[in-house]
Amino acid sequence: MKHLDLFSGIGGFTLAAQALGIETIQFVEIQDYCCHVLTKNFPNIPIHQDIHTFHAEPNQYDLITGGSPCQDLSLAGARTGITGERSSLWFEMLRVINEARPKFVVWENVKGAIYTGGLTEVLRGLSRIGYLFDVEILSAAEIGAPHLRERVFVVAYAYELFRKTPS
Repeated sequence: MKHLDLFSGIGGFTLAAQALGIETIQFVEIQDYCCHVLTKNFPNIPIHQDIHTFHAEPNQYDLITGGSPCQDLSLAGARTGITGERSSLWFEMLRVINEARPKFVVWENVKGAIYTGGLTEVLRGLSRIGYLFDVEILSAAEIGAPHLRERVFVVAYAYELFRKTPS
């Protein structure tokens, strides 16, 4: 499987992908420090720094992951919602998903996305372009971290993967 890691941060999704035998072939990350860490830890994976200018070809990736900026969705932050200055980058992620048409998508964000309407907009967008999905709320403690911070994960898959052809 080929993986595109959007809003890559320091490569958490890529580490998970590698553990599953999935090959990350591209990062999209704008923060200089994160790009430095990615370059050091994954020297052979190219980094595109601006999601606004990034374009994908259909069927280039099997999996797209991303944790779009959370500041406007966080209950501790601005609470301006998914249309806020930073969190609205979700719509760029949706554009890339629609261009690439991967089999699978994973979106991660703060639990506040539920209360600020962000999660509803993400699900609406994925549904509109032909994806089915499951939503899970996971505490970091559930996977061994020493804190309880909860995150929302949306795991989406292309509808056509499971559409049955009449016989």
